[in-house]
Amino acid sequence: NDERSALKGNGLLALAYLAGPGGALMYYLYNKSVETLGASRASMLLYLQTLFVAILAYLLLGESLHDYDLLGAAFIVVGVVLATVIKPRAVRSKA
Repeated sequence: NDERSALKGNGLLALAYLAGPGGALMYYLYNKSVETLGASRASMLLYLQTLFVAILAYLLLGESLHDYDLLGAAFIVVGVVLATVIKPRAVRSKA
């Protein structure tokens, strides 16, 4: 039996309800962040998406977090902080 056959009627409506407004809200908020922060800084928010999903899965679904999950989250946070806070040094040109 094909697994897709289990998604009928109410299941499809539930999927549309979850995906439609959530996806629209995500794109709206991301575009607002691009307007506010600029494209390069707003793109850093996309890296945090994995972290937020892991936290929500832990809180809402009871998923377990392991040491490697926390280490990965730390790498994500450090990478985003380094990419957004540290400014590149000005390069002196030889005249």
